[in-house]
Amino acid sequence: MADQAPPALQPDHDAVSPETSLALTALVLQERRGRRPTGEEWTALAPDGRLVDVWRIAGLEEMRRQRCADALAPLVRVRHRNLVPVLAAGERDDGVWVVSELDAGLPLRRLLAIATLTPTQAALVAVEILEGLRALDQADLWHGRLDETTVRVGAAGETRLTEWGRDLEGPGHEERRDEDRAAAVRMLGRLGRRLQRPGRQEAVRAAGLLTALEACSAGDGEAVALLARARAAAAALLEGGAGDRAARELAVLTGRVGREPAALPPGMSRASTPLPPRSPASAPLRSPASIWTPPPRRGRWVAAGVAVLLLVAIAAALAVFAWHARSRFPAIVPHPGQAASAGPARPTPPPGPPGPRPVPALGPAAAGPISGIEIQPLEGSCKSGAVCPVRVTVRLEPQHAGQDIRWSFRVFDRCTGTTSNLPGASMTALAGWAYVSGTSWPSLSGGHPLALVAVTETPATAASPAVLAEGAAC
Repeated sequence: MADQAPPALQPDHDAVSPETSLALTALVLQERRGRRPTGEEWTALAPDGRLVDVWRIAGLEEMRRQRCADALAPLVRVRHRNLVPVLAAGERDDGVWVVSELDAGLPLRRLLAIATLTPTQAALVAVEILEGLRALDQADLWHGRLDETTVRVGAAGETRLTEWGRDLEGPGHEERRDEDRAAAVRMLGRLGRRLQRPGRQEAVRAAGLLTALEACSAGDGEAVALLARARAAAAALLEGGAGDRAARELAVLTGRVGREPAALPPGMSRASTPLPPRSPASAPLRSPASIWTPPPRRGRWVAAGVAVLLLVAIAAALAVFAWHARSRFPAIVPHPGQAASAGPARPTPPPGPPGPRPVPALGPAAAGPISGIEIQPLEGSCKSGAVCPVRVTVRLEPQHAGQDIRWSFRVFDRCTGTTSNLPGASMTALAGWAYVSGTSWPSLSGGHPLALVAVTETPATAASPAVLAEGAAC
């Protein structure tokens, strides 16, 4: 009897269904978003009213245009949750069009510029980048443009690759895949450099991932081995529901960032600029430098002089009043040996239950080049015994050179009066920056009402106002 052939390996992506295809002739170009030597990026309107992304390659001779369209046709058949789907590809208007879903996610470059991720969040992003590359590998395709602008984190916390498979000119398939792997190693290395400093318990749990990302940052080994090691370590960290929690946290973070304006400090490019703090709706739009630059020193001296004169006038008025009062009313002094009548004794009320203590000042509001520090809960309020996601904004007096900014957290127990420390984050403010902003996820202990305060460690020590966390009564 003849041997039966083994079943073919099935690709790790879904087959495209007919209803997801899109007719090129039905699209109406709306806006050109960019131009590259190899083509143009457009936004187009589909018949159903949705906007789609169009990559348009023009100026090709007929034979080359036909070969290009045939080479791009397989892109339509690939479907994977970590790849932005290609809806159509083919010839139109003497050119070749590649039509993709218009992805509204946040580019990874911007996310890393304004936020510091936890090891678990970074693990989820890393795994989904590598899963997208794996799906392309299985489809005998490549990305060709993999970097932090073509990786996007969406509103549900998912990570997807965009603009894949578009570049046809260049080396062969295997060389393209090698380029993709090298780009992925560089991205994971940057992820590792942008992580929060984990606490002791989390550092032990995430040790494998931290070591793998550090190896990617150093380029210590072959790309295939580095990525396999990072994938295994990240997958282990996401077990037991940790991946779902990380996706929810990323969804909150990207939603918050996506609703805020991205103004630019003077002389800075958009890709490397931190997100400015939100200004009141009634205030006119101003540059970050004009918002945070302190007033001229002459105004400070005038205000101080007026305050001193006002204090002197108040003190003189109180002295005159006291002299008149002493001259009009004689003092009543009991005779020697005679006690002053105090009336009937009143019972002393029993002491009430002790309430939460007021939060002491844990540092000055400003110091050195730091003109202020703010802390804002991302979910409206915080509770003891839970993670409290917060945005920390450090306002700076712009400097001529870059400076390292590092902060941590102080947790004040409002019942016992004790203070504990939690790790924060660090980043570099370039020359001319008026602020830096980052997101942290401190984990608060359970029980008593707490107060969370962000305190800068470098270049000077300053403390934010407190965020109060609800807890059991004292």
